[in-house]
Amino acid sequence: MKALISFFIHNLNMYDIILFSAVLIVFLLMLVLAVLASHKTVIAALLLIASIAFVLIAPVYGYIKINQRVYSHTCKITQSKKFIFSPALLVRGYIKNTSTHSFGQCKLILAISKKSKYKYINRFLTFKPFYTMILKKSNIAPNTTQKFQTIIQPFTYKSGYTLSLRAMCH
Repeated sequence: MKALISFFIHNLNMYDIILFSAVLIVFLLMLVLAVLASHKTVIAALLLIASIAFVLIAPVYGYIKINQRVYSHTCKITQSKKFIFSPALLVRGYIKNTSTHSFGQCKLILAISKKSKYKYINRFLTFKPFYTMILKKSNIAPNTTQKFQTIIQPFTYKSGYTLSLRAMCH
């Protein structure tokens, strides 16, 4: 958890700092208005609830939207092959930088989860993968693609499985 928070703080850009500063200023203004309207308890309570909701929702939503816009990318698994004579799984794929900014570092997170015959249960199973691997790619220029290949060994899972790939780029 400490590494995740450190990674988050070190990879903040100017847009993120402006967003978090604006959220803090609006939150404080709403609190001041709630204190000034304290003689009308309904208005003060609504302002207090709205300010708490704003400070919880706005940073998360804004951070997600900024990263989708500034660090847009596509990543895809192109091939997965389970070896017959060896307990291993070969996974190939790519990551493409579709933004106008260069990526200094990308963390590709490959997860393998169980597969069920029920599609609704599959959604829940992807939240708890039984295997996770992190691959790092660096220096991806705009509109370029970098391929990756990895072998997961030992891979002895016999039943159906689902591969998922996501990336965090900065």
